[in-house]
Amino acid sequence: MVLRDKPYELMSVDDFHTTLASKVTGTWNLHNVAMELGLTFGFFTIVSSMSGVIGQRGQANYAAANVFIDSFARYRQSLGLAANSIDLGAVAGVGYIAQQGRMEHHFDWNQRMKINERSLGEIVEASTLQQTSAMNPQTVSQLLTFISRSQPTQTCKEIQGSSYFEGLREFFTSNPDASLSVLIAHMLEILNEKLHKIMRLENPLNPLKALSTYGLDSLNAVELRNRMSLELGIGVTGSSYGLCEK
Repeated sequence: MVLRDKPYELMSVDDFHTTLASKVTGTWNLHNVAMELGLTFGFFTIVSSMSGVIGQRGQANYAAANVFIDSFARYRQSLGLAANSIDLGAVAGVGYIAQQGRMEHHFDWNQRMKINERSLGEIVEASTLQQTSAMNPQTVSQLLTFISRSQPTQTCKEIQGSSYFEGLREFFTSNPDASLSVLIAHMLEILNEKLHKIMRLENPLNPLKALSTYGLDSLNAVELRNRMSLELGIGVTGSSYGLCEK
């Protein structure tokens, strides 16, 4: 697995193809060698990802690689060969996410099925059985593992009415005569709260320091930029104070 996460508009051709090749080339190699040697497998399990089904921010290349994996499993089955792709969700405690330390804090485990090491073994076993006994013939080439529980749905009105910077417009409207210093102070309070959540910071931000010094990476910067452009009509600047002055 090769990850080169970044917004699609900043992704180079090399970024895209390097991530894609790590899954595409290996899968084709295994398939072609087996065909050339006349090997018949009882099972051919390929690990894919939920990224290929629902997508992930900044992972267009990784999503494409996993869409290929899912499609390849169906291709092998169309040839009468065993195959099953596991669309794996986030694994807790072991593997890539656990090794990255802070990454586990980015996941809302209440909305995702928490896959541990034992569960992972059971998933692989289910994938094998799916190819030999077709437990669910409707999805015999693909196994989804990341759906946890049903969540209350929002109405269109609720979604449209939700605001990332909730309370800011209301404050401006209800305090038309407030001084610039008061407005900036209120904006800083709301903005710093959002930045704390995005960057998982422990200490308050210095409003005069560049946001890049706090680890605001390109993916989080895109989210912040889009929200501020949509709701406030302004662009992202170097510091949180500079944002508030706008």
